[in-house]
Amino acid sequence: MESLPLLYTLLVLGAAQGVYLALLIFSKRPDAAANRVLAAAMLFFSVFIFSDVYYAQAYYVEFPHFIGFSESIIFLFGPILYLYVRIVSAGEIRFRKG
Repeated sequence: MESLPLLYTLLVLGAAQGVYLALLIFSKRPDAAANRVLAAAMLFFSVFIFSDVYYAQAYYVEFPHFIGFSESIIFLFGPILYLYVRIVSAGEIRFRKG
């Protein structure tokens, strides 16, 4: 594997930091719905950031099953941020099954 240019290295490090932050937020003990939604948002942002490196470095040749994955995530940014703001501003909202 060839070395990545500086910009792509920074993008990979930023995406990895976002995944790490999402894991930390998700594992925080007060298991609030806001923490889960924020962790999901961080994970979606990290995948979207990593997609630039995925296409620029032609990883789609080795891993073609991830083609188009980040394009569908972009439609989740608005709803997940709305849900997070709604939970934080209105207090705790419980998710129910069914």
